[in-house]
Amino acid sequence: VHAGNGGPPWIRYRHIRGITRRMDVLWAFRDAPGGTMATILHMWNGPPWPVIGQVAARRVIGPVFVHGIAARTLAGLARVAERSAGSTSGRNE
Repeated sequence: VHAGNGGPPWIRYRHIRGITRRMDVLWAFRDAPGGTMATILHMWNGPPWPVIGQVAARRVIGPVFVHGIAARTLAGLARVAERSAGSTSGRNE
């Protein structure tokens, strides 16, 4: 996680294995009313499969796998952050 000179935190990484190898991902966070806004950006040209690579990436891999995994990861991060916020406010869970 990087906050760059006190700015909003962000995470940047590159997939190194699997079907999404070489996908660059940026998670950026900012304060928002009632919590935190997260923006997730995936940059990828699709798998190196002749003819069907980009079509598979746009119609199946991105919407089904990437979106689904990102949504579950974000939900997990939210649960951890909410638990952490609850423990620092003195509440017992």
